[in-house]
Amino acid sequence: MSESDRPPLDPRVYDLIELSLYGADQRHWDQLAPMQVTPQQGPPTSLPAPKLRVMLLNRLEVYAGDLFKLEADQYSEFKSRADFPAYLSRLGDRVIARVFKTIEILERANSPATLAYHGLTDDEIRADLKRMLWDMGNYYIWQDVGSQASTQTVQSVTPTTAQQPAPVPISLTIAQQLKDLQRECDISAEKMAEALGVDPRSIYKHLAGQTVPRRDHVAAYENLFSERLKRSVILKRSVKSQRTKSKRS
Repeated sequence: MSESDRPPLDPRVYDLIELSLYGADQRHWDQLAPMQVTPQQGPPTSLPAPKLRVMLLNRLEVYAGDLFKLEADQYSEFKSRADFPAYLSRLGDRVIARVFKTIEILERANSPATLAYHGLTDDEIRADLKRMLWDMGNYYIWQDVGSQASTQTVQSVTPTTAQQPAPVPISLTIAQQLKDLQRECDISAEKMAEALGVDPRSIYKHLAGQTVPRRDHVAAYENLFSERLKRSVILKRSVKSQRTKSKRS
C-alpha cells in the first residue's frame, strides 16, 4: 500500500485501527457464515433453503460500513486537507477488497456451502458497496460544513464508477439515515424487526428505500437507536427523495 493511500497518522494508531478491523471481521464472519448454503446434489431430499438476496446484501453493507467508519473516524484532523476526499475514496476501495477477501476465506473454509447460493453476483455486490461507501465518504466530507458550504469549496469523493451525481449538502433520506444508524449500532435487520415488533421484510424495505416507514415506525426507530446509542436520535423526514406519494408500509 502506498503511503499516500492513508493520512499520516501515528503508526501506533494504524495498529489500533488494524485491531479494530480484525474485530469487525470476526463479528461479521459470525453473521455471514450462517447464510452459506450447500446446494443440493441430485434429487432433492428436503425443501430447498430460501434465497435471501436482500438479507445478504444488507449484512455485507453493514460489514463494509463498519470497516469504513472504524478507520474514517480517525481521519478527522485531516478534514481541511485537499487530499481528504482522496483518502476516503481509497479507503472505500480497501474496504471492498477486504469484504471480498473475507468472503473468499469464508467460502474456502466452509466449502461446498456458499453465499453464491443466494444469487448475488460479485459485480452486484461491488456496485452496491461502491454506492454505499461513496455516500458515506461524502457524508464525512459534508458533516459539520454547515453554513460554510456557500463560501468554501469542498471537494467530493470521486466515485469509482461513471455517471455518479456530484454530491450536494442536503439531508440524507430516511433509508440512508437508518443504514447509518444500523451500522453505528452494529445491529442486524432481524434484531431491528424484533425490537419494533414488525416483519423483517418491512425493515429490509425501509433500509432499501422501497417504502417509507409509518410515523409510528419512525418513532420506534428513534427510541431503539436512542436507547442503544445513549443519545437522542431524531430521523429527519424533510428530504426531496421522500415524497408524500411514496408507498408506506
